[in-house]
Amino acid sequence: MLTPPTDPGCCTAPRPATHSVLLQSIVSAGRLTRRDSLPAMLTSQALDWPGVLLEAGKNDVAAVDDVVGDRHYLSLNVDTKPLTLEVKGPSGFRPFTILPLSAWVSPGHDPLTLRLNSALRYLRVAIDALHLGRLMGRSPDEAEPLRLRRTYGVAAPQIARLMLTLRDEADSRNPGGLAVVEAVTTALGHLLVRHAGVERVQPLRARGGLSGVAKRRALELIDARLDARLTVDMLAREVGLSPAHFARVQGDSRPGAPPVSAVASSRARSSAARAVRCRPLRYRTAHGLRRPGSLHSPLQAGLRHHPGRPHASVAVLSRKRRGPIGTVGATPACRYRAPRESCAPTRPG
Repeated sequence: MLTPPTDPGCCTAPRPATHSVLLQSIVSAGRLTRRDSLPAMLTSQALDWPGVLLEAGKNDVAAVDDVVGDRHYLSLNVDTKPLTLEVKGPSGFRPFTILPLSAWVSPGHDPLTLRLNSALRYLRVAIDALHLGRLMGRSPDEAEPLRLRRTYGVAAPQIARLMLTLRDEADSRNPGGLAVVEAVTTALGHLLVRHAGVERVQPLRARGGLSGVAKRRALELIDARLDARLTVDMLAREVGLSPAHFARVQGDSRPGAPPVSAVASSRARSSAARAVRCRPLRYRTAHGLRRPGSLHSPLQAGLRHHPGRPHASVAVLSRKRRGPIGTVGATPACRYRAPRESCAPTRPG
């Protein structure tokens, strides 16, 4: 919207403002150099929208030195000629050309030094990073400031149309209210993330597979009935799924493993643990098994070496763990049997 005249007694229409307020409002550090021979001529201005400032007119800025803004700055070239910016970087000044209806983005709290020799028409929009994060976030209470990167020559017609829509709202004194401004700003924010956003590390999300409750119930059934012949139908009935659906989602939980592999793995772990418990205490202490029933590290290593062949893993471990008591195969002699523990081999179902 246009700045009203300073004379309160004047009844004429508001005159265009002759001074820029947007840059002074967002610049928190650095030096801004203007051309004295070319006064600013503003045609549109909106400074009372929450989190959003808008300004349009002819450029009168010649240079900026280490300028830091507290908002994201977006400038659109609305002239018919291209604009050339000389931006200072690590290796000196580098030119960037902004074509008509193209934009360039300067993120907030990022120092900027540039030179430009142009009096072309522009459209500037400054958006608060936290306000933009609230508009685009799922919950206003958990919003974070939206991060952008400096980008030049963004030729996106959608961004140009949205910025021009905000200018039309300012010229017509915002007849749609703040709802229109926030809707347009939200859409503009999504486009800015696409063209000038900072990549975020997305958390890994497990998709598909059994739910935690269903997986626990299936494992409890396997542990409780290791000696029984468990089938896919029995496991599916326990978790309340059809056999076909259970086989599919269980494959998503354990890619490449059939449902019965969990049964074989549990039986292998039980047999190996029973074999270790039948060792004498002095043998287990000498080999690092200080707690009765604890697993020795070669056992765990053997199971890792043969994840798809649990029974072969137990056979390998039995050969590795032959001790002075003369164990044969996977079933050790029960001379040092633990109390109330059977050393009989578990026959696979």
